[in-house]
Amino acid sequence: MAGLEAGNPTIIAGRTIPWLQDTVGANVWGAWGGQQLQLQILDTFNIRRATWNHVTQPLAVVNDANWNALKALLKTIAGE
Repeated sequence: MAGLEAGNPTIIAGRTIPWLQDTVGANVWGAWGGQQLQLQILDTFNIRRATWNHVTQPLAVVNDANWNALKALLKTIAGE
């Protein structure tokens, strides 16, 4: 969401996957009905393919059911 970019440097540190930041002008967050703690998953054409809700599907520990489900979803969208 525009205005919440202060944590971006921490989120992307040591990562290689793209991280998109919304702007006031684009307002993608609003157009998609975004909510806090949602992960919007895009394909290689920047088309939204899925939304992951960290409130209802928290990633509490590595390799739990939610972790594995999100990993599988990301791999499917990436074509793996």
